[in-house]
Amino acid sequence: MPLSGGPNIAISFPEPHRATAANVQRRSELRRLVVQNDLRFAVSYRDFDDYRESNTGFASPAASAVNGLPTDQREQLKQSVKSMVTSGADGTIAYSARVNAVRGIA
Repeated sequence: MPLSGGPNIAISFPEPHRATAANVQRRSELRRLVVQNDLRFAVSYRDFDDYRESNTGFASPAASAVNGLPTDQREQLKQSVKSMVTSGADGTIAYSARVNAVRGIA
């Protein structure tokens, strides 16, 4: 899905000390077989509780770690994160996010 300005496609490979014909051919093949897209989008939450729930309300290693804390430590973490998150005058939290999507083509 193209975004404003179109996808930003860039593939980088470690440069060998000496390029050989085989390395050049392999890199050329990889460029044809790998597609990379830089996706950017806006993220917004009603308030801090909405933000927190979206990051801890599902099964993930981070959510499991947070939810596994004792109640007092979980509350301390919540207050610490809340003090670092910038919110609007109405309490909303919004920011831009970026995802690097890579797929191989057969």
